[in-house]
Amino acid sequence: MYSYSNINEIDEEKAEKIHRNSIIIDTHCDTLIHLTPRPPISVYFSSYFDVPREYAAADLGPNVTYPGMKGLGVRSDSLSVDIPKMYEGGQTCQVFSMWMEPEYKPERCVKHTMRMVDKFYSELEANSDKISLTTTAEDIIEAKGEGRISAMLSVES
Repeated sequence: MYSYSNINEIDEEKAEKIHRNSIIIDTHCDTLIHLTPRPPISVYFSSYFDVPREYAAADLGPNVTYPGMKGLGVRSDSLSVDIPKMYEGGQTCQVFSMWMEPEYKPERCVKHTMRMVDKFYSELEANSDKISLTTTAEDIIEAKGEGRISAMLSVES
């Protein structure tokens, strides 16, 4: 039986070439949720991504983001997905999920969803040389050919 833990250098190079030439789509990440300002900082996320407990205990206002969140174009130890990591991993397309913390349900869901949509588009604009909106398979292929990552939105219930 073949063991991938003992892959030789030639096979590793072949695998890397196949990977880099393939369409690689990650169909879910929470990065956008963590880049969007939201009051109060959810108790749900208080221990998630090293957010200090005191940030979960207070209503810090409408323009608060978690410590260390710099944006999609900057490498971040707080985010599992950012543009530098996507490039290093050979990723072709990223689906950015919009999820609603319980504190927003049901009265403030639409307004907060629109904040996430705005953040998505502002991050695409700020990083337009590296990432672009996709709505079709052709968009993904075109962006890959141009050396850019494709991005799309999804709604998580």
